[in-house]
Amino acid sequence: MNVLTDDKQYEANELFATLDATTKQIYLQNQFQATLTDTVGFIQDLPTELVAAFKSTLEESRHVDLLLHVIDASEPNHAEHEKVVLDILKDLDMLDIPRLAVYNKMDLAENLTATAFPNVRISAKDKDSRQLLRRLIIGEIRDIFEPFSIKVHQDKAYKLYELNKIALLDSYSFEQEVEEITGYIAAKNKWKLEEFYD
Repeated sequence: MNVLTDDKQYEANELFATLDATTKQIYLQNQFQATLTDTVGFIQDLPTELVAAFKSTLEESRHVDLLLHVIDASEPNHAEHEKVVLDILKDLDMLDIPRLAVYNKMDLAENLTATAFPNVRISAKDKDSRQLLRRLIIGEIRDIFEPFSIKVHQDKAYKLYELNKIALLDSYSFEQEVEEITGYIAAKNKWKLEEFYD
């Protein structure tokens, strides 16, 4: 989360460092808003009661468009860690949610063999990681969302500001009275395009 936001969240290599879920708003492209929720870290060999508590925080992610599965690339047993997370997602009936694996700490990794796909490899210490991760998330969202094309009259152009918050709009400029706008929108929000139809 710290790679994508300017607010710094507490992070440490210690048990329960990230027990509480943290949610922040970010702008991915123009005014397109995304909500990032950072849930718990790696779960393995915990008492049943604690695993249940961790699962309840993960259930908050049941209705997301995209899951970012952050993996410590420097951990030699990362494949086992990934399996535990996938098992939990399976238990929660969340395997059908699109996922992007984010291999972090690439600056400390040696000969990483990726086992989760699609994936991106970054180091939070690399200043270019933010833009790389942002571009890949936008690409994944374009694949998940539905493409659309609408014709917008100049007198309705002001409504594009609100639409830009929930849809990825391709670039546009009003050089004519009516402009064709293309972009991508979640199926659940497609009804919001109706106000642009004649």
